[in-house]
Amino acid sequence: MDDLFNNQVESLESLWYFAEQLERNPRLKERWRTLGLPTSTDPYTLLGCAVEILFRKSPFFEQQLIEAKSALKFSKQKPVIIGIHIRTDDLHWGDQNPYSVRTRSVETVRNCAIRVENVLKANFNIERPIMWFLASDDATVKSNWLKKHPSKVITQSFIPKHSEKHASKVTQTNTLTDIFLLSESDFMIVFFDSTYSNVAIGVGGFPVFFWVYGEYCNDINNKTLKSLVQNKTRHELIHSKTRNAR
Repeated sequence: MDDLFNNQVESLESLWYFAEQLERNPRLKERWRTLGLPTSTDPYTLLGCAVEILFRKSPFFEQQLIEAKSALKFSKQKPVIIGIHIRTDDLHWGDQNPYSVRTRSVETVRNCAIRVENVLKANFNIERPIMWFLASDDATVKSNWLKKHPSKVITQSFIPKHSEKHASKVTQTNTLTDIFLLSESDFMIVFFDSTYSNVAIGVGGFPVFFWVYGEYCNDINNKTLKSLVQNKTRHELIHSKTRNAR
């Protein structure tokens, strides 16, 4: 373990996330509280902590992030942003594995975005425009959404590449830029059981009531809204967004 923290870390990979299980062990739960770790209402915040502890943005990446924010108008006077992550499948990259299919209905996710926006408008005095930042692995999805909502959708202009099939510094930079842009959204619509989505949630420190699964959006008017309104800190962020990137 000492070697891990005393040497430069270039990559860290994990398919599973077990941090929330710590609260189920009485002794670990007590230690958890002593350390002031996030509660179960912030299930992926420890992923964000891990990113902060293990990695540091390089000057090159910082510049790429600044340029992306400028192009998409991510600024102190930015609009309220609903971040949307859509993971489709590997079929459009030539992989014939039918089990690679993730998002079954992109249209369901789009309807979820409309619903989330309507909920925010109906319950918050939002004077700024509401925009959708779309991060997707499929260029066709991005293109179609831009055509359907040209004044609503913002997305990076690069063509998505598979991080393993097309491994390169450019591919990695584009992928990471999308994650950090998602993390700076005001509300997130994510994909169920996606490490990519979970990292974005963790880096942004989003409580459970500030994100929803795009294909499981039915409770947005009930559970999510009730918690959203009760959470005054985040409530204030909706009105005047001054949150800084981590």
